[in-house]
Amino acid sequence: MTGERLPWDKLSALYPQLVRALQDRTGPSPWHALLLVGPGGIGKRRMVELLAQALLCANSTHKPCGECTACQRVADGTHGNLLSLAPLPREKTIKIDPTRRVLDALSLHPLEQSLRVVTIPQMELMTEQAQNAVLKSLEEPDPNTVFLLTAANERALLPTVRSRCRLMRLAPWPQDETASYLVSDGVPAQEAAEWARLSGGRPLDARRLAQDPHTRDLMQLIDRTWMGLRTREDIPAASAALKGSKEDADLLLHLLEARISVLIGQNIEQVGDAPGWDTAPALRLRRVQEKVFEARRYLASNVSWQGVADRLLIHIAKEIHQCPV
Repeated sequence: MTGERLPWDKLSALYPQLVRALQDRTGPSPWHALLLVGPGGIGKRRMVELLAQALLCANSTHKPCGECTACQRVADGTHGNLLSLAPLPREKTIKIDPTRRVLDALSLHPLEQSLRVVTIPQMELMTEQAQNAVLKSLEEPDPNTVFLLTAANERALLPTVRSRCRLMRLAPWPQDETASYLVSDGVPAQEAAEWARLSGGRPLDARRLAQDPHTRDLMQLIDRTWMGLRTREDIPAASAALKGSKEDADLLLHLLEARISVLIGQNIEQVGDAPGWDTAPALRLRRVQEKVFEARRYLASNVSWQGVADRLLIHIAKEIHQCPV
């Protein structure tokens, strides 16, 4: 359903660099690996699916047509020349063994007479060993194989991996476009504008906020803890409130990052040193955002949720509220 609401025409209008990338793929110096970097919730996974459809599409005039057999099999995940990597069930990282299995498949004769496309959404979840395995394929590219990669945080990738990809940085959606997306999904206009603002231009996050009562509860938890912190004396109560939320850890960090992104946009001109979320300069907010990225890495490395949550509380008290901790 999400794919139906994020068609190629919509995404390519918002991000015309997607069209240029497809044009350059058939140009005199074709790229072999495309890395889409941007915040979660803007549709990067859908963009990769549409790019894979376009690369494998059988229509000679309009790619991706979305209607030919090749496009349909890409959408279903059954195309013989489409290989994908994602964390295994109950795994938080993409490890070396499944990575090797996909890369070994590239040494075999292709199942169909077309390009082979390898998709790796959320490449920042790959272990360093797995990234190094992919690097070997990027260093000696097969002209008939294309890698489509995404990451929310490019700093989590090896510099050597980034340097061998065509890098495409994607900004959040404009607020009015995000609100329009929600309205088309049945959200009342006034609510849509509010969720669009809170999501920081991340339409899929905005949709989740608008439809899921549990997500609203998590937003309130964030308000009471990380965002509600004022002094170091508030840390023990905030830590206790976060203690039972381990199952929602990934989503909590995702929503916290979205809240901080909104504040960065609002405080971009702030240069003062007054403590508080509304007055903190963008540089301080970005440093906290980096700590949220770091927290995700800790979770993927099986660091305890309580330790991750407390580390963020301490950093926020120190960075935003300038508390001596």
